[in-house]
Amino acid sequence: MEEVFDMKVEVTKEAESRLRALDGVIGDGCLKLAYDSEGCGCAVDGVAQLWIVSAPGEHDEPLRTEPRPIWYDRRQAWYFSETLKLDYRPSGGTFVLSSKEQIYNAAMPLIDKR
Repeated sequence: MEEVFDMKVEVTKEAESRLRALDGVIGDGCLKLAYDSEGCGCAVDGVAQLWIVSAPGEHDEPLRTEPRPIWYDRRQAWYFSETLKLDYRPSGGTFVLSSKEQIYNAAMPLIDKR
């Protein structure tokens, strides 16, 4: 039986504004929160990333966020806290993903994976 995990992401005004500004770049693509372990040695070593993908994957679920949904692979949900915060730092031009417990990525670029 698959564990039910009700993940939520609070998108700050700064992050929402930046995503709206990138709407032309994102186009008809989808935003996806990913835990990328490629080249990290093993599946538990990885980094949170924000991707643009062509379409949600077979195991992807939407997080209802503004200005558009952010998808995530439900099989990767256990890497994250149930409640996350997505912020944007204009000084570095990157997003910040955190929870009350930790910072997942303090300098997360938006990566086009299409």
